Amino acid sequence: MRNTFLFIHRWLGIVFGVFISVICLSGAVLIFSNELNNAANRISKPDDATPLTADELIEAVNRWNTDGLTFVAIQMPADDHHVAQAQFAEMGRNTIAVNPYTGEVLGQSGSAFVGFVKKLHRWLLMPPKDTHGGMSVGRIIVGSSAIAMTFILITGIIIWWPKNRKMLKARTTVRTDKGFRWFVYDSHVSVGIFAVIFLLLMSLTGPIFSFGWYRTAATKLAGGDTQEMYMRSNNTPQQEQSSEAQDVNEQPVQQVKVMQAGEQGNRPQGKLPVQVIFNRLHTGSIGGWLLRILYFLAALIGACLPWSGYYMFVKRQQAKQKSPRQTDQDD
Repeated sequence: MRNTFLFIHRWLGIVFGVFISVICLSGAVLIFSNELNNAANRISKPDDATPLTADELIEAVNRWNTDGLTFVAIQMPADDHHVAQAQFAEMGRNTIAVNPYTGEVLGQSGSAFVGFVKKLHRWLLMPPKDTHGGMSVGRIIVGSSAIAMTFILITGIIIWWPKNRKMLKARTTVRTDKGFRWFVYDSHVSVGIFAVIFLLLMSLTGPIFSFGWYRTAATKLAGGDTQEMYMRSNNTPQQEQSSEAQDVNEQPVQQVKVMQAGEQGNRPQGKLPVQVIFNRLHTGSIGGWLLRILYFLAALIGACLPWSGYYMFVKRQQAKQKSPRQTDQDD
């Protein structure tokens, strides 16, 4: 049975290892995406300048919005050195940065680097046409890699689970006097043990953002409401239809919500939706700074583990070629 688990662990790692490494490394960066975006959104406050009011910012954005985008909300700056952010229904979570002192539209808010890393992490730079539910080769590979990572971690736990205290000490000790190959092997096992819980949380929640069937199943298992997932997307067409059904002579008043920094849009107060909890478990934002740092370190370890696995596999194959009787004693 152990050999079966070793076979699954090894070959899933070989097939998906490169993708897992890229996903983990980009995920490590995204753990601090808010801080990076906030740094990118900082501006210099003009001397003796007075910030515009929310109504003045809305008016400035409406003058800029010649493409007829649905302007739904304006988020006021966090402080005197940050931009305001305009939200449009057609742009999803992306926002437009607005100078709070002049009303000048500065372009898409946030860090371009973070935007690039998000595309790499979610779709391997191959986004679908509909990023909310559409499929692409990149999204399928990312979701499949996350599922494979779950099996790799679980089989790794089974293979190297210590049966006693002596074995636990051996599993968590990195030997430096047995050569580089043993150093890599011990590092692969020991750091994997330390990071496995966090990596499992990431891999179990990752496919939720790739596959609808996985998201539905996970929501049901967690006791959530699957209708909640599609509430926003189902309501949008109805709103558009009711708007189109109005008399052409009527001029509907566009209601733009004014939000303070950090406010979460139209999310209702009270119990958090299951999908929000999944997102926080995936990113480590469910806790404070300490948990985020642990997630960051675990993601870095997850990015390195496939390469140590590749190294051990190559060395094992070389040893077998030199000695046909060589066995997998290293495992």
